[in-house]
Amino acid sequence: MEGQTFDTRDFLILEQLPPSSNALRQKITSILLSSQQWRAIVEEVDPQDGSFRIILEGRLRRGHA
Repeated sequence: MEGQTFDTRDFLILEQLPPSSNALRQKITSILLSSQQWRAIVEEVDPQDGSFRIILEGRLRRGHA
């Protein structure tokens, strides 16, 4: 994953990537590695079926915007 950077234009394709795909995992990892700070906000968890919703919020490092 080293050397791979995230660009704000990549946000446009996040929702188009297949669910649970390696490509989606790589893009999310790239966002975190390209960010100077981030946090996760747990919005919803359903213990009955294991579904969850997490909001990822952060700031990209300069040069990644």
